[in-house]
Amino acid sequence: MSSAPGNQATGAHSPWLIANVLAQISFGLLAMTLCLPSMQEWGTVFATHQADVQLTFSGYVVAYGALQLVYGPLSDRHGRQPILMLGLVVAGLASVMAALATDIATLTAARVLQGAGSAASMVVGRSMVQDLFRGPHRTRVMAYIGMALGLCPPLATLVGGQIHVRFGWQANFVLLAVLAVLLLVAA
Repeated sequence: MSSAPGNQATGAHSPWLIANVLAQISFGLLAMTLCLPSMQEWGTVFATHQADVQLTFSGYVVAYGALQLVYGPLSDRHGRQPILMLGLVVAGLASVMAALATDIATLTAARVLQGAGSAASMVVGRSMVQDLFRGPHRTRVMAYIGMALGLCPPLATLVGGQIHVRFGWQANFVLLAVLAVLLLVAA
């Protein structure tokens, strides 16, 4: 899935490549919103105030936003694939850490790391679109990305709520770890 900026492809690409890029780009938003339905329970689970629980989300968002500024130049310098894989490894390990958290501080730290790792998939995925697609095909792929980014948060929240009800709050993080591994293989 790696492409040097000099490899300027113009032809049609396989649906699998487009699906892979869409999945990579969507992962960060999925990780951000999948566990939202579980947050109301974390105050009770960890015997803490709701303000502490909110830090898990804020920490994710701050790390996700800040690291996007770092991953772009790093992927330009060191290549798309190594940076994408680094981010997915960090996000996957952070998801496992979150699933195993026994206190709110550990969960918050895991969410910050998860956001930091997930940012790579957003940045590298968008860079890959610029590297791999040209003209009307790039416009079409960017439209798919816009739709995916619009649909991902509400659908992830619905899915996360169902997983939470059926399997518990940790299951959402297990799912994210599994998805990170699958995306790592796809990368």
